[in-house]
Amino acid sequence: MKRNRDKQKGYSTLISVIIVSAITFSLTLSLLAIGTASNKLMITRERSQLAKTLANTCAEQALFAIRRDTNFGGDGALVIGQGSCTYSVIKVISEEREILVSGTVATVTRKLKISVEKINPVIQISSWQEVADFPN
Repeated sequence: MKRNRDKQKGYSTLISVIIVSAITFSLTLSLLAIGTASNKLMITRERSQLAKTLANTCAEQALFAIRRDTNFGGDGALVIGQGSCTYSVIKVISEEREILVSGTVATVTRKLKISVEKINPVIQISSWQEVADFPN
């Protein structure tokens, strides 16, 4: 009878070790999945900030083009580091301009729409806003 009890204790201990190991393994996998998702989110956030910086840089470049030539209306692009940006300056009427800017890093794109009221004697911007997409 003592052997039966020892065998039962051995099986109970073995099953307990297996259950604890399975729980530990599951927790480890969960932590790895959370860490991976967190890293992806951080990379996307970093790319988004860089894309916004590129969009702002292209916007400044477009304003510089308008300052050099008050009749400027057209497109431009820059490639900086890992990303690129494009801009379009659209003449509305008289001194009014609309600037559409897009900054892209990998798969992340940030877009700006800037409205210029006046060019001379200094450039006056009526709005500078981030947009989800450009109007048609």
